[in-house]
Amino acid sequence: MGIRSEAVLLNLGPYYSLPDVPGYSASAINHAIVWIPDLSLYADTTAGGVGFGYLPVAVMDRPVLLVGAGVLSRTARVQIDVDENGTANYAYRVEDAGFTAEIERNIFRRASRQRTQQIAGNRLLQTGLHGSAQLQTGDVAATDGPFATSMQGKVEHFVWTDGTSAVPTLTSFSGGMGSQVQAWLAEPVRTQPWACIGGNFDETLEITLPRFAQITDIPADTDVQNRFVAFSSRYVFDPAAHVLQIRRQLRASFGHQMCSSEEFAAMKDGLVRIERDLDAQIVVKAARPHGAAGAN
Repeated sequence: MGIRSEAVLLNLGPYYSLPDVPGYSASAINHAIVWIPDLSLYADTTAGGVGFGYLPVAVMDRPVLLVGAGVLSRTARVQIDVDENGTANYAYRVEDAGFTAEIERNIFRRASRQRTQQIAGNRLLQTGLHGSAQLQTGDVAATDGPFATSMQGKVEHFVWTDGTSAVPTLTSFSGGMGSQVQAWLAEPVRTQPWACIGGNFDETLEITLPRFAQITDIPADTDVQNRFVAFSSRYVFDPAAHVLQIRRQLRASFGHQMCSSEEFAAMKDGLVRIERDLDAQIVVKAARPHGAAGAN
């Protein structure tokens, strides 16, 4: 097309630095991408399903690569309406922006209708819930811009009609804030550089409880601030409407896609506090029907 470009050589694998000794190790160089100087842009032209202007995760932050395009933004909202039988009717919507939008879009671009519903079922199971799931997507023919997916379905026995229930405070399903924090904490101790792609996450849960359910415990609000992450969670319960709303926000900025073991040690305590909040539950007790009395 007459666009000036140059080949760039790098390692596509576990090595994020090149050897100082020329010719050392044939595996040090095993991949080529393109540098477009007139646009000041790198492009991996062999990577399917990655929008122009973004780089696949596997080639980010290599010795020759720019990292400015590695920004992830994700907004999620979960709505759960629990009926008088304890069954939850849920609706979930998530919108990805940045390089992950095209990755997500490409998954569904290549998926059949049957495969799409299998993906929906798997994503529900990965949250620890068992129920039905129907999934819809945004325009899979587009090649840039944000990409949204939505899921609806039912989960039986979400709240037990007798006794006490522990209800998860899910503000997103698989791939959201919880998945990201789990990936950062995948190793309890790190001695080597590790992949640490930052991003912005904004998640909300709104759950309407049945009249028989009384909330006995709600997690406390949480704030975590350090030089790498800023996290907040807020829990608000409206007793008149029987609605609990949870809002979580996470901003992670590492300045690069490969963090050192020292940086992991500095952020670990904060990440553990965030994980604790993401795993929190509300405790719900079924109210005793009017007129019922305990045995003496």
